[in-house]
Amino acid sequence: MATELDSAELIFGKADKAEVFLDNIQFLGVNKTKEDALIKESSELFKSTNLDELVKNAGICAKHLQEVGLLGDCIPYIDVSPNYKHGYIVRFVSKDVKNFEMQCKTQMSSSGSEVEGLGSFAAPSYNGRGNSMGASVSGTLKREYSFDFHYNKPLLGWKRYENVGIAIGTPVTYRDWNCARLSEIFTSIYYSNRRFLKREIDLGLRTNISLRKLLSNSNAPFPIRDQSGYTMKSSIEGSLTIDRRDRPLLAKQGTFSRCSLELAGLLGDAAFVKGQVDLQASAPFPFGTILSASLRGIHVQPSSNKKLHLLDSAYLGGPHDVRGFQFNSIGTRADKACLGGGTAIANVYHIYRPILTKDSLYLHGFTTFASVARVNSKAKLHELIDGLRVSAGFGLTYVWDNMIRFELNFVRPLRYTPGDAVNDNKIQFSVGMDFL
Repeated sequence: MATELDSAELIFGKADKAEVFLDNIQFLGVNKTKEDALIKESSELFKSTNLDELVKNAGICAKHLQEVGLLGDCIPYIDVSPNYKHGYIVRFVSKDVKNFEMQCKTQMSSSGSEVEGLGSFAAPSYNGRGNSMGASVSGTLKREYSFDFHYNKPLLGWKRYENVGIAIGTPVTYRDWNCARLSEIFTSIYYSNRRFLKREIDLGLRTNISLRKLLSNSNAPFPIRDQSGYTMKSSIEGSLTIDRRDRPLLAKQGTFSRCSLELAGLLGDAAFVKGQVDLQASAPFPFGTILSASLRGIHVQPSSNKKLHLLDSAYLGGPHDVRGFQFNSIGTRADKACLGGGTAIANVYHIYRPILTKDSLYLHGFTTFASVARVNSKAKLHELIDGLRVSAGFGLTYVWDNMIRFELNFVRPLRYTPGDAVNDNKIQFSVGMDFL
């Protein structure tokens, strides 16, 4: 052991001056992954000019091979080459990803209000070049169900974080806030770049085509029944995201910003421009306390003199954004149904104090401000101020393995308008990954 320590001390602090000639690269434990894919990912190692750079690049390469889905666990080892002076060999000890994966589980639905059963099948890197595909089927006790298929192809290369893919789905969901049921068939083709302009900017581009059928309940008000039936939407979406948080579900410090724009109207009935901005900032405070503020703004402008469909309107409300109100219930109302609006803004302030476990369980206090203005309103600012909703509360927040977040809150609406669907029980429970 002492000999190994002495050997390490001989090169400590000198690796950046040590000459390097990379003799070859070896992949051990790899069977189905294609050679051309491995060459694309690792050929940059031959450009290393010194030992320090070779060590860093080998680590970067091993991490990237796992992130793009080419290999499973991947560990780089560097050894001297017997063939050349200053020669080295890089060996990656790894294993292929699984041929296929199947799972059945229960989870919370996207609305966070229903438990759904999920069965899925996936074939990661089925062709040995990182391409993956999968299918899933899910359903809830409210007779909501969905069948989805996706195909994803990574664009391989050194430090390249780009993907293209396609998603097809046939979801059927019950929209309580609209007193209606929605069935849909959609296709999306997407491109993503997690290092846009070689910076920490996530670029997303997507084209969507969907055929939608809205079926109103027997007790739905006329504005809902009037918009029932088939509609077709084709749109192009673009988004830019900068995430500098230390963790996504409950950040101790850092900032997050995302802006997105959707243009609809190339084909079909829907024609609008929709923009959304999400901002978040967190900072540590004395005694382990965390202060956080979030802002969301949505604006939808119908185009081509067409009426904005309620499926494309802006909505707020629910335990994930405006706590104390029912899900997507803030906006223009008709009896017990919500029609949404054209402009929506929500602002939430949080204070967290860890208890028992440092990074999992928190005492949580919050105040929310939100408002929604009608589509084509002539006095949007006045309407947003006049229709301001305010709620406040406290409770417990639990983050499980940085994968999912649970909230149990006592919350009370402090300001609301007549007809608002407030949470009567004062206790709100929510599960999910996207919280304001």
